[in-house]
Amino acid sequence: MRDFLKKTIEEAGVLGMSIFAEHVEYKEKTHRSDYVTRADIEVSDFFVKKIGEAYPDHHIHTEEMAHDINAGAEYEWVIDPIDGTFNFALGIPLWCILVAVLYKGETIYAGAYSPMSKDFFFAEKGKGTFFNLSWV
Repeated sequence: MRDFLKKTIEEAGVLGMSIFAEHVEYKEKTHRSDYVTRADIEVSDFFVKKIGEAYPDHHIHTEEMAHDINAGAEYEWVIDPIDGTFNFALGIPLWCILVAVLYKGETIYAGAYSPMSKDFFFAEKGKGTFFNLSWV
């Protein structure tokens, strides 16, 4: 699961970067400074598809979906497909992809990936935190 998370978050970064390069339009989500872009939706859908194929019984919660998938399952994936959508929408290259995996409500893995800088922060329960896959 750890390797799957690392690989999938990096693949999502490639998708996010390709959309960022297009200078996509955005719309307001809940208020004037809360935006949603095509990247938010497409990266979210990408995670749902990949996780659903690999772990069909897992709970998936993503910021861009109205309803969770498999709510109440022992494993839960919590996803912010584009953290920093405001920056993303305005063409500011300070945004990242955030994913956490919980088991019975306790975080066991977490990843934060900035495709723009290629910085990858990764944490594993009981093993520490890593930066660009080196222990910090």
